Amino acid sequence: MPALHRGTEWHFVTTHLETQALAPVQDAQASELIGTVLADLDGTTVLGGDLNSDAANPGAPSWTPTYDRLLAAGFTDAWEQSGHSARDPGFTCCQAPDLRNAMSTLDERIDFVLVRRARNPSASGFVPGSIMLDVVGAAEADRTAQSSLWPSDHAGLMATLRLAPGLANPSGG
Repeated sequence: MPALHRGTEWHFVTTHLETQALAPVQDAQASELIGTVLADLDGTTVLGGDLNSDAANPGAPSWTPTYDRLLAAGFTDAWEQSGHSARDPGFTCCQAPDLRNAMSTLDERIDFVLVRRARNPSASGFVPGSIMLDVVGAAEADRTAQSSLWPSDHAGLMATLRLAPGLANPSGG
């Protein structure tokens, strides 16, 4: 069921795809996500999650084609559009499994907020409007006070999306 805001349908989809070590399984999951879950959604769709596909390092062990496949399916990477990418790589993974590493070890961008307007994405991959995105849980100040642990092995993403008037649902809704 979509969320309705000012007459516009919004769909929010979250996922956690398999790791790069099981790339064939991740590829099958991505195919199902694109071909089934996301295929018939009208309005604006926001896809967020741990895709385990490194956008920043094509060819590295952390890279898989999943990120590029989602862009080809009409999604825009909110981080890239937000303007932060010029100043900050947006790394979200990975702290030590026990969360006790003294310095942050985030060196992969595998967690995303992706946006697709209606079922008629712009050819440029640009979503008209305002996108603000911040990485949370990656700064020294975010560690727990008593035990000095990182809040998670992944940093989080916090997004604010404001699509240009009339563009959230080009079919007129």
